Amino acid sequence: MEESKENNPVDCEGASSSLSSGDIKSIKTYSMKPIAYLQSVFKEKNGTPRQSNTCSEFRGKITIGKDLFTNPEHSLEGLSQFSHIWIIFIFHQSGSNFTKAKIKPPRLNNKKVGVFSCRSPHRPNPVGLTLAKLESIEDSTIYVSGIDIIDGTPILDVKPYISDYDYPKIVNELGLADKNYVNEEAHTAEVHSADWIAQANNESLTVRFTLRALNDLETIQVEESNNLKKAIVEVLRNDPRSVYRRKQCCDRLYYFSFNQIHVTCWFDDDQAEVLKVKQVSN
Repeated sequence: MEESKENNPVDCEGASSSLSSGDIKSIKTYSMKPIAYLQSVFKEKNGTPRQSNTCSEFRGKITIGKDLFTNPEHSLEGLSQFSHIWIIFIFHQSGSNFTKAKIKPPRLNNKKVGVFSCRSPHRPNPVGLTLAKLESIEDSTIYVSGIDIIDGTPILDVKPYISDYDYPKIVNELGLADKNYVNEEAHTAEVHSADWIAQANNESLTVRFTLRALNDLETIQVEESNNLKKAIVEVLRNDPRSVYRRKQCCDRLYYFSFNQIHVTCWFDDDQAEVLKVKQVSN
């Protein structure tokens, strides 16, 4: 029996006709329920990496609850065969609901680009996407690394990363993806990003540690403490400060926390120096 439109949460036919007539305002809103809330080592926005590929040391977990499925572990069957997953989430701490068409990404030093040409959390629909390494699955919990998401973030969906589909391929004369294509130069020409992305990636800071900070690291006892120094470097070398902090603030001191660790550092031109590292309680 066909469902009535009143019981159907997504009226595709109505949306299509509204678009064709230009009457966008008549399209219904879509209601979504989080499948889980991510548990992360980052408890606040300050110091949280902006991109997942810059923070391989940072771990988190996603637990699917019984409020979603009677047997939530069944929803993860087969996922362990993949090395990475896409995590779709809500920027629940992005602040203002007002969105501008052009914004200033932190790495562009006050230059503006269109909101849809960058990954700013300040969007008409505050939806984020990140690629994380799948470490393991236990019952209904997914353990991941390389995350750039703060603790308590609502997760909308999890999908496997499939290299055959998600990685752009060169298409040959027959219109088919050529799996044997090895010309990297030609492939780079076909798949590319904006010039400012590459320029920002080449502007990494030098990270130094004072003797006190190095001594602090030796005394700290937390899970995965052997990688603490590397984790701190991963955060600081990409300059986590906002444009305002970099350009307008005279105070060069900066603080951030993760995994029960509080880090104090300061910035000077093209380098960041870690002054002290302190273990804190939850």
